[in-house]
Order: sequence, then C-alpha cells, then structure tokens
Amino acid sequence: MELIKKSIADKEEVKQFFFDVFTKEPWNDDWSIAQQLDRDVPAYDFYRKHGFEEHKSNVAFAKNL
Repeated sequence: MELIKKSIADKEEVKQFFFDVFTKEPWNDDWSIAQQLDRDVPAYDFYRKHGFEEHKSNVAFAKNL
C-alpha cells in the first residue's frame, strides 16, 4: 500500500475519486460532486453548530470533549 499526500491543488481529482467510489456498490449514493464535497452541505453547518472547529490544513472537524 502506498500513502499519497494530497493538497488543495488536487481538489478536482479527489472529488472525482469520491464520486467514483460512493456512486457504486455497496453505497449506490446519488452524489452530485459539488453538493457532497463543497462546504455548502448540511453536515458542514451541523458540525459547526455543535461546536466543532474547522482545521483549514486538512478540512477536518474536531471537538474537545
């Protein structure tokens, strides 16, 4: 297995990867690339509302418990 670090410059490639994976078995999700991977989705607001903070370097959420 090879681990490859991605950056914001790879955004379109990463979007396509997620689209290709999650629209097929076993998920069969009806994902629009823009809706699922941009920040204007309900999950983004949900986590912010519940005290999670965005880490800009890796676009992850964290919360101190």
